[in-house]
Amino acid sequence: MGNEPPAFDILYWNADTTNLPSKFHTDMLNMLQKGGARSDAGINVLGTDLNLAAVTCDKFVVGGTTDHITPWQGCYQSMQSFGGNNEFVLSQSGHIQAIVNPPGNPKSKFMTNTGDHKTADDYLAGAQDHQGTWWDYWSNWLAERAGGQAAAPKTLGNKTHPPLVASPGTYVHEIV
Repeated sequence: MGNEPPAFDILYWNADTTNLPSKFHTDMLNMLQKGGARSDAGINVLGTDLNLAAVTCDKFVVGGTTDHITPWQGCYQSMQSFGGNNEFVLSQSGHIQAIVNPPGNPKSKFMTNTGDHKTADDYLAGAQDHQGTWWDYWSNWLAERAGGQAAAPKTLGNKTHPPLVASPGTYVHEIV
């Protein structure tokens, strides 16, 4: 009827633009021009060479099959730049929906490949499909690394750090 369609609830996030300072935007473009944040890209931050391979904690990286802002192949390449034990999961859908798709959605699927693969194409060729969203898979991944569980405290704060105000806090009443 000649009118713009209303924003789909999830896609409403597309209107949430980020205003980057010019210098930072230029730095990001230069980093992309050098091929990302790989350790051999020669990226220097405040006099320190960036070396993502030195980050050796386990990492769980998610990409979206139809993400037009951060294509999944780039997410996969970023994951490979880090050191340590890393797992890549490929969620169906685009930039926002691939991430926020809730557990229990029967229309969702994601892919994993814990085998040996060097490229995004190799990952995809050996990937296994899973029904549902990646959230439950991630929950299990976290549980394997979380250690023992502790009971939640019955009251807020402690002797050293008493609560300042009742939950949910005062920030929810601030007008922006």
